[in-house]
Amino acid sequence: MRRHTRQFFMTYTPHIATACVDEPASRHPAKTALIFDRGPNAPATTLSYAELARASGIFAARLLHAGFSPGERVLLNLPNCRGFPIAFFGCLKAGVIAVPTSIQLVDEELRFILRDCGARGLISGSERKALAKELDLELWLSGQEVSEQCLTSEVKIEPTPPGLTHENDPAYLVYSSGTTGRPKGVLHGHRSLRGRAPAATAWFDFSIDQRLLHSGQLNWTYVLGSGLMDPLLHGRTVILREAPATPECWPEMLARHRATTLIGVPALYRQILGHTEAGHQDLPQLRHCMSAGEALPESVRGQWLARFKLPIFEAVGMSECSYYLSQPLDAPLTIGSCGSIQPGHQVALMDDAMQPVPTGESGMLCINENDPGLFLGYWNEVVPRPTSHQQGWFLTGDYARMEADGTVRFEGRKDDLINTLGYRVSPYEVERVFRSHPEVGECICLGQTLAAGKTLLTLAVIPVPGIEPSPERLLAYGREHLARYKQPKTIHFMAQFPRTPNGKVLRRQLSDQLANPTARCS
Repeated sequence: MRRHTRQFFMTYTPHIATACVDEPASRHPAKTALIFDRGPNAPATTLSYAELARASGIFAARLLHAGFSPGERVLLNLPNCRGFPIAFFGCLKAGVIAVPTSIQLVDEELRFILRDCGARGLISGSERKALAKELDLELWLSGQEVSEQCLTSEVKIEPTPPGLTHENDPAYLVYSSGTTGRPKGVLHGHRSLRGRAPAATAWFDFSIDQRLLHSGQLNWTYVLGSGLMDPLLHGRTVILREAPATPECWPEMLARHRATTLIGVPALYRQILGHTEAGHQDLPQLRHCMSAGEALPESVRGQWLARFKLPIFEAVGMSECSYYLSQPLDAPLTIGSCGSIQPGHQVALMDDAMQPVPTGESGMLCINENDPGLFLGYWNEVVPRPTSHQQGWFLTGDYARMEADGTVRFEGRKDDLINTLGYRVSPYEVERVFRSHPEVGECICLGQTLAAGKTLLTLAVIPVPGIEPSPERLLAYGREHLARYKQPKTIHFMAQFPRTPNGKVLRRQLSDQLANPTARCS
C-alpha cells in the first residue's frame, strides 16, 4: 500500500472566479479564453478573458441587486454557450452557489433538483421557462439573455468579486447521475481548485502553449474542471462545441482551431477512429490526448497510437472528488491500469476494518478528509453518512489493487462484483481483457441468473464499426486469457448501451434488457 501525503498542492487565491477569471484577465485581457464552435460554415462565438471577467462581474451585480444572498442557489441548465461561464463565475462572484445540470434532464428530474436544492433562480433554455413559473422562482433568464445583457451592459463594476474568500466556503453543487434511486447533491468548495492542482503536471501538459478542445458539456463535473476551471487558471484557450456534434466534426475542429490538446471520453476516440480517415498527417499540431469518464479500451488506445502517433492519458475521478488517479506523463503506460495516485493526494486502499491492505490485494479506494479535492458534503445531509465517512476517510465505494510499482488496477464497486459458481468476479477485470480484442469496441460484463444459485457471466458487446465479430471467436478468446470461472458463457451483440446523461453505462438497465429481449436496444 502506498499513501501520498507530500505537499503538492499549489496555493491559489481562495476564490475560484478570482483565480480562473479575474487574475488571468489582469495579465492578458485580450487573450481568447473560450471559443464556442458552431461548425465550419458559421462564425464561432468567443469570450476574451477581459470580456468574461467583466460580464461575470455584471451577472454577480445583477444577482446581488435582485436580493440574492451568499449561499443561495441558482440552477444552470444550459448547453455549451457563452451564457454558461458568465453565469457560473458570476454566481461564484456573488457568493451564490451555482448548480450546473444536464440539458438532457426531463422536467420531472429538473423539478426534483430545483426543489431539493431550494434554488431561487434558473438559467436555462426557453423550454424551461414554464417550469420556473410553476415553481415560482424569483429569477429566470435564458443563456442568450445572460450573454447579451452582461456583454453589452454599461454598468460599472468593482474589479474584485465580493463575498467569499475562504477556500472551504461553498462554490458549486452538482448532482450525481442517479444510477440508483434519486440523485443526490454533491457540494464543492472553493478549495476544489487546489484539489485539482496535481493534475496540472500529472495529467495535463501545460508545458506547451495549449489550445484545448474538449468534447463534453460544461454541466458535467469532468468538463467543469478539465474544460473550464483548470485551463482558464493556467491562461489557456478552450474550444467547445456549441452546435450538434458528429464524429466527423472533431478532426475538422482540431485542424481549424489548431488545437494542441484533445480531451474527451473513450467514445470520442472510438468515433474518430471508426468514422473518419483522419490521422497524424492531418493534425500535426495535436500533441496531447486525455480521457476520463469510463475505462478506455486497450484496442482504442492502440489504434489511436498507431494512427495519430500519440498516447491517450487516462484519469479517474468522481462527483465527490476531482481526478485523483491518472497515467503519469513521464512513465510508460501500463496495460490494464488506470494509472497511479497523483502526487499530493491522500489516498489509501483499505479493508473492511479500515486497515491498509498489502500490495497486490484488493481494497477500497479511500480519500483522506483533508484532501482539498474532496467535496464538502452531501446536500441536505447534516451528518455525513456512516457508510461514506469513517475514521477521517471518505469511502469511495470503488475497489482496486495496487501493484508494487504504484500502478492501480481498478475493480469497480463491490455491488458490481458477480457471484458465479462460488467465485466473486470483478466485471472490470473481464472487460479489461475483452477490450483488447480487435473486434470489440465496447463491452460490459454482467451476471445472468438462470436459476436460484446459478449465475453465469455474459458479455454485452458493441463491435468495432465495420466488423461482424464471431461469438465463437470471442468465447475462445475468453478461454485463452481468463480463468475458467471468469470466462463469459454467452455473448450479446448490441448497437448501443443505455447510459446516464453524462454517458456512463447503466449496468442494471442493461442487465434488464438482456433478461428481456423485447426491451433490448440491439
